[in-house]
Amino acid sequence: MSLRMITGDGDLTVIDGDQVGVSEGLGLLLGVIVDQHFVKRQRQNRLYGLVLEHPAERDVGIDEDTAILVTGGRHAKVVGKGPVLLVDAVGKDRLQVQVLRPGQSVDLLRR
Repeated sequence: MSLRMITGDGDLTVIDGDQVGVSEGLGLLLGVIVDQHFVKRQRQNRLYGLVLEHPAERDVGIDEDTAILVTGGRHAKVVGKGPVLLVDAVGKDRLQVQVLRPGQSVDLLRR
């Protein structure tokens, strides 16, 4: 989906973007990094590390049995059973996390 995709390799015990395996994705969704099975498999650390390393990109953590429907390349609506977390870098060492529930919408490019 996104241009930068998480491969699954890496160390989940640290918040360090250098310890997260990434590869080039399809680039269908620009300006974000997507991670899946997010809450269920406790993958917060790798997404936090990546957003600190790439602060221009918004990180989107999608839980199991959940998806985002994106229109116009930016407007996302949460569908399914679980939450979606949006993670933004605020400054050098601070993160802002927003939890979206099924039915809620967000503009992925507006911060």
